[in-house]
Amino acid sequence: MGQYKEKNCPTCGTTHRKQGQYCSRSCGNSRTHTHKSRKNISEKITQHWQTAEANDQREKLSAQGKLQLKKIHNKSDEDLQEMTLDDFMVDPQIDDMPQGQFRAGGDLWTEVD
Repeated sequence: MGQYKEKNCPTCGTTHRKQGQYCSRSCGNSRTHTHKSRKNISEKITQHWQTAEANDQREKLSAQGKLQLKKIHNKSDEDLQEMTLDDFMVDPQIDDMPQGQFRAGGDLWTEVD
């Protein structure tokens, strides 16, 4: 396999031999936007939030936020509290166990003579 040529990262100035111009993902993701690019991003986001799909998304996020606030402010309201894994765990119920079998620690065991 061939190696990549040595180059300097434009963000931090580190010398590296990796694919691409940046030495790491964090350097590649950190960039300063120009006024023109910030304005372009702002216009695209504004257009997105004016669509019907975004309105549905906004309503869903609002409902989730209201439920979270209810959970925070009404800690005594048991209907709003989240269930834990322990609420679902039950021991297996075996009514008629065949002869030579027993249950230990929730497992079914067979005795060997």
